[in-house]
Amino acid sequence: MTVTVSFNNPQIQVANSSTGIQLSQVILPYSIRNSEDSTQYLGGQMTLEQSDGIKLTDNTKDWERLGLAKIKTMVADAEIYVPDPITEAPASPEAPVASSASTVASSVAPVASSVAPVSSATEAPAS
Repeated sequence: MTVTVSFNNPQIQVANSSTGIQLSQVILPYSIRNSEDSTQYLGGQMTLEQSDGIKLTDNTKDWERLGLAKIKTMVADAEIYVPDPITEAPASPEAPVASSASTVASSVAPVASSVAPVSSATEAPAS
């Protein structure tokens, strides 16, 4: 399978340090397409930080090289998750089935009412 990785316009963030201005992170949008089947597409963005090896003197090609290395590492370290199949056990006619209403009713605590009495009398205007 042949795939094409494309990078879009990177965004950078700089920070002041004790030695001057430094590149703190590069946000690099990317897309990965299968050359043989165009319906297979993956896209997103990654953040490159100083721990990834970015420097203020880097250019876009350097960031793309670091980004591609990071994508390869992410894919190589990925684990495939397959959920356990859902199987329903057949209901046994001998087993008693608790009704959901009695289960819910037994788990609800009584609530005390604290409503103040309301007066329905109206005052007549003084004449």
